[in-house]
Amino acid sequence: MPTMRRGCVLGFVVLAVACRLEPDGFDASAGAAVTTGEATATDGSAGTTDAGPTADSGGAGDSSGVAGDGGPGSSGEVGTSAGEASSSGGGDGGGSSSGGVATHCGDGVLDDGELCDDGNLDDGDDCPGSCEPARCGDGYVLGTSEACDDGNLLVGDGCDHHCALESVPPLRVFVTSSMHSGAMNGLAGADATCQSLAEDAGLDGTFLAWLSDGVTAPAQRFSHGTTTYALVDGTPIADDWDDLTDGTLLHPIALTQNSTDAPQGTHTCGTDAVWSNVTAAGETADANTHCEGWTNSQGIQSHSGRYDMSSAEWSASCFGGGATCLWFSPLYCFEQ
Repeated sequence: MPTMRRGCVLGFVVLAVACRLEPDGFDASAGAAVTTGEATATDGSAGTTDAGPTADSGGAGDSSGVAGDGGPGSSGEVGTSAGEASSSGGGDGGGSSSGGVATHCGDGVLDDGELCDDGNLDDGDDCPGSCEPARCGDGYVLGTSEACDDGNLLVGDGCDHHCALESVPPLRVFVTSSMHSGAMNGLAGADATCQSLAEDAGLDGTFLAWLSDGVTAPAQRFSHGTTTYALVDGTPIADDWDDLTDGTLLHPIALTQNSTDAPQGTHTCGTDAVWSNVTAAGETADANTHCEGWTNSQGIQSHSGRYDMSSAEWSASCFGGGATCLWFSPLYCFEQ
């Protein structure tokens, strides 16, 4: 039967963490600390230490190389012969820590994760308390350059997408949830469809179809709005008539009067085609591509836009020959 080291009995009292009974010949290299000397019953002194155990939570080690109970760090390391454990953590709150140094928005130092830091937390300057450059829609009113900021870029809620107070409501625009062949009883029939769908959706006002019969186009028969045009959910598509007809929209017209996604049609120009025969400038695209004034589903020529586009193709994208007037597509409807 192997004999036991009696020096460890006393060592267990003095070094409660590091000492344990071990049989003679036990290899200490796989244990906690390898010593060149050992504690004895007579003086209880600790031997010299090559390396201490890993410090839990990055605590500081004591002189025997054993992990201490210092404040937690992000990654404890092996104790040194001086009994210390290094740590890359140990921040003291109020900000993130890196290498034991706390970082704070508003300290004037551009730290990781900050896009600006002007040394203060003033929400009314170019770098608010979020340490991100001020912009319309961030919820902070920027000095005198913004009259309001409600945290979004929608219109119709009192503060528009330019962070200006709204005095006039936007003109609403939608793509119809219903689909139609090229026979719509002319422009008057298409306008009636827009008006009926708007009223059923609880939208007041007058709505007309974005169509040309080869003679009259929206540029001639629409009012030219001086306020924002927007989808029914408040998403702006143009600042006014001039912006609407400059060839580019702020957002595609892909939302119906019920705030649902646009339907997919059967048009040969694609499932996202919309009846039109109108250029992005609001003028007639072609004198002949209108299903005979939008009265004949047997017509052989039509012109369409695409509701998934915000470029000029939103209004004039595809010229279809053959039996295109038989196919079904939705319409654009604009409030006047």
